[in-house]
Amino acid sequence: MADKDFKAYIRSFFEGISPQSFLIDIFLVITIVLNIIAIILEEIESVALVYGGILLSIEWFFTILFTIEYLLRAISAISPKKYIFSRDGIIDMVSFLPLYFSGLSHSLQLIRILRLIRISSRILLFYGRLNKFSNAAFGMQSRLSKDEKISLFFKPSRKKIIWKYALIIFLIFFSIAEIFLKVVPESYLSSTPIIMSLSLILLIYALFMLVSFEYRIWSERYAITNQRLIHSSGIFHEVFQSKSYRYITNISLHQNLYDKVFNIGDIEIRSAGGMEDVITLKSVSDPLKVKKMLSGSI
Repeated sequence: MADKDFKAYIRSFFEGISPQSFLIDIFLVITIVLNIIAIILEEIESVALVYGGILLSIEWFFTILFTIEYLLRAISAISPKKYIFSRDGIIDMVSFLPLYFSGLSHSLQLIRILRLIRISSRILLFYGRLNKFSNAAFGMQSRLSKDEKISLFFKPSRKKIIWKYALIIFLIFFSIAEIFLKVVPESYLSSTPIIMSLSLILLIYALFMLVSFEYRIWSERYAITNQRLIHSSGIFHEVFQSKSYRYITNISLHQNLYDKVFNIGDIEIRSAGGMEDVITLKSVSDPLKVKKMLSGSI
């Protein structure tokens, strides 16, 4: 019994919407960003020549930190085996293993490949932690009344701009591959520092665009509960709206050909109080299902 209580206590730091879980998420997001910066700086020869030892020490510190986090998650999981072989578990493991292997290798090419895996896994880790942090920060649980339950929580679908995501992801991994594997021959440009600088600029630009896309996604949040429709918008300045089902007068679905192919659409909710009293659910995935759910609640 004491062992179960201990596991539940450890698990509370990584799951749910508790204050300690929220703080852990913030801490992990910050450490992953710092770690990504440290790994990239290691690849800049002029910086590595002067600060290489410090950067390697920082990298080992973060790697040990991620190792401890992984072990705690695995030990405290309800099903350790399920966590270890889950997508999140594999990403967590890959985020720290390459550094241990690179310490045993003398092959420069293998070390570069392991660094590429490290930085790629850190970005995936950052995205996963940021997504979890966003769910905790901008979820609807704190908005609910005593007997209210969420039937469906969703955000605008990324399928609306899937081609932009594909392009940005390609640019991110191409620039990372260039930084760590030197895929573009030096003869293409006058010197390696120029290629490195362009790769870093491309990586920063692509990451900035990815963050801006995600900001737009997380700026709109919707929830269908057993009592009302909830719409929350904004991150730094939140605007909160809710409509009781008894006041909703009309629900309309808008789709173009692209939307129909990818099964997304905009749902317009009108309620008593005039034509201006409208809530638009943007880029909803499986909009017909959502429309039927709303219609059934009226």
